[in-house]
Amino acid sequence: MAAVYGITFNNQLFTSKKKAQQAFNAFLETIPLHKEIAIDDSRYGAVLWEYCTRFYHNQDLVPQIRGFVISMSDDHYRNIKAICGENYRRETIVRNDIESPGNTPAEKAAHKKKKDVKLAFRWEVNEQKEDFARTVPCPPDIESPEVDHVAPQFVELMRSFSKIFLKPGELPSITKVADGKGQYLFVDRELAEQWKLYHAQHAKLQWLSAEENRHKSRAPREKRQ
Repeated sequence: MAAVYGITFNNQLFTSKKKAQQAFNAFLETIPLHKEIAIDDSRYGAVLWEYCTRFYHNQDLVPQIRGFVISMSDDHYRNIKAICGENYRRETIVRNDIESPGNTPAEKAAHKKKKDVKLAFRWEVNEQKEDFARTVPCPPDIESPEVDHVAPQFVELMRSFSKIFLKPGELPSITKVADGKGQYLFVDRELAEQWKLYHAQHAKLQWLSAEENRHKSRAPREKRQ
């Protein structure tokens, strides 16, 4: 629990995970039972929606949620039922613990998506690195040689390309290649070709040892620019 940073939930700042969870549990006790609550209901729905979008572990279910119903279990424990999909089926929202900032299911999913998008950027231009390795002789004094970028670094190229060809904050749609050992590619093949051309025009590749490459990847960003 990162008490130093605190957890903001329902427009309140809590200094501990336990206090945030206790406040949410107390909030549930105030909600009328067996009453359908819309997600845009300012008193109850908005808070339940915030909980689901930020903390619920099954983020694939969240876009289907249309509303909520609170029911009581046999042991007098309040259950959250999400009203989902066009058939308005009811799914039980398991009350997992509220997590500290950066560690919620939604934030983890967003972090993974960004990581997978970066992999797609790399895979799309991997052939250019392979061409460099085939056509440019490697100096004989380099141990465990690898091909990587000279300034501008790969991440800098990726960001500058995104500023030109994507909207602010937009991530390209990607797809995982079947049996591709973690390989991702752009869904938009025109965008993929634009990225390949941009990389070919601006990237500068080099041979370096595996140890140097690892050291470069761990170096502070400002020193690598």
